[in-house]
Amino acid sequence: MAEVPPGQSKIEAKYPALLFKQHLTACVEKLYGMIRDCLKKEIGQFLNLCIQVPSAINMKIYAQVFSFINVQLFNSSQGC
Repeated sequence: MAEVPPGQSKIEAKYPALLFKQHLTACVEKLYGMIRDCLKKEIGQFLNLCIQVPSAINMKIYAQVFSFINVQLFNSSQGC
């Protein structure tokens, strides 16, 4: 019979498939959590930039449009 590695206890499995599924599920959930946390940390900064950039672009567009309108109004009032 094989020896039990240190730090692990020997368990007699009555339902080995169920125990394997539970262990596999726990491992996958742990890995998913680790991957999710790392991705949040790594791409969170880039997502914030992506959210901020469109508002900056919108501000520039509004500024250009209102500048154009002001110029048109100024030019049309010069003819009166």
